[in-house]
Amino acid sequence: MRASLDEALDAGSSLFVAGANEICWGIRFEPSALGENRIITCHKDPWRDPAMATEPNRLTSRWADWPLNQPESDTTGVKFVDWDFALNRHPAAWIAQNTNHPLFAGTGLADGDRIASIIGDEWDAFDPTSKVASRVTILGESEPLIGANLGPSVAHTVVRETDAGGFVFATGTTNWSWGLDARSVSDRHTAADQRLQRLTQNVFDAAIGHTDFAPARLGGQRA
Repeated sequence: MRASLDEALDAGSSLFVAGANEICWGIRFEPSALGENRIITCHKDPWRDPAMATEPNRLTSRWADWPLNQPESDTTGVKFVDWDFALNRHPAAWIAQNTNHPLFAGTGLADGDRIASIIGDEWDAFDPTSKVASRVTILGESEPLIGANLGPSVAHTVVRETDAGGFVFATGTTNWSWGLDARSVSDRHTAADQRLQRLTQNVFDAAIGHTDFAPARLGGQRA
């Protein structure tokens, strides 16, 4: 599945990543009594994986770790950073950056503008070590966060250009959709925001070719 996604991006498709921590564990499919590819298998310790002795090319682990060594940021431009379940009920604010980027057209957002309660309980951030880092532009970040594992950090929303003319838009937060329609989460501290709705509409319009959006002409400041 990961290979198919990367092949699609290499062929010019675009990708909208609406959540965070989206490509963590590499898995494999195995047969059951019902037929082929009926069981999802993931050994979180590859040394305990029976395939080590028989099919080492099918070992499972975190994508970023040995033996896969393919961090999610090589696809999306961001990597998982941390979590804080308190942000499920009281999400953190999102702060716009590089608003000269074409994807901000019509949003009315300026650098430093805040949209409340968009950063949820898991978040991603720009990875300067990824192989696509030079093609990534940061479009927003969270207010300062304190994660359960690593302590202080921030989340990033990015757009990654591809050589084939497409792009990846990664929100870097689990709560982006709540800023589009919050009716299902009326007990949370999140409300729909027209600026975020317009930004998201611009992403989809660009992906399906309804706007004149070409990565070679983006002009935004790199991360």
